[in-house]
Amino acid sequence: MNLSGKNILLTGGTSGLGLETAAILASEGAYVTALGRTLKGSFPESPNYRFLATDFSDLEEVRRTLYLMKGEGIRFDIVINNAGVLTSPDYIVTSQGNEYSFQVNFLSHLLVNEFILREGMYNENPLVMVVTSPVYRLTGPGYVFPERAGFKAFRTYSETKYYLLLIGDFLRKRYPSSGLSFAAFDPGTFGSGICRMQHRWFRIMYAIGNVVLKSPAKVASRLCEVLERGEYGFNTVFSVHGHQRVFSPAEPGNADRFMEECFTRIA
Repeated sequence: MNLSGKNILLTGGTSGLGLETAAILASEGAYVTALGRTLKGSFPESPNYRFLATDFSDLEEVRRTLYLMKGEGIRFDIVINNAGVLTSPDYIVTSQGNEYSFQVNFLSHLLVNEFILREGMYNENPLVMVVTSPVYRLTGPGYVFPERAGFKAFRTYSETKYYLLLIGDFLRKRYPSSGLSFAAFDPGTFGSGICRMQHRWFRIMYAIGNVVLKSPAKVASRLCEVLERGEYGFNTVFSVHGHQRVFSPAEPGNADRFMEECFTRIA
């Protein structure tokens, strides 16, 4: 794929991996609309990049941003679902009553992509990419909404990254005429600010560990390589190391029912 001239929506495009990815895409001539809470990093003056403040822990705020872009008449070629947060050890709910990381990492992304397809805000043969995590392989999905009783932070985070992989097939079935392509990218472990919801001691340890972890710039370079090479597939996860892993959802029937229930939450 030649990225020059492509309209790209990038969630979490204001710091870390997202900001590095936005810089590469803009330098290659793509037009990047970045969503995020705040613009934490510095970005060079570029007509190819713009920032729209959007808090993914508030579905109503996400909807307002989507309607704003719809009013502008913008159509996207690529949507990169990158925003994410490591699940807090404490059970925290959003104003819509969902567990915080479940909404930020998954539900809000489902809303963004479904809205864009439903409202026709895409050019021919759009591509949806999700940025997952190595931990999606460590969970047996419960296909349930996280509840306070029996809450486990690591499992919840792992499941949110697993559920992202279900978005592509769900949208393809719902919008069969869209010509949708799908790509899943596993960034591995790298230095990021994903632990902002953790206790102070954890954030300090993570900051120390960032010294030896891969830089977001290197991971962003590989992510853009996946886009350019056309490494797409509804049942394939592409890794930062160049590996491919086949993804088959556990209990497909339960997965379908779960996605429909999630759809009712965002509809």
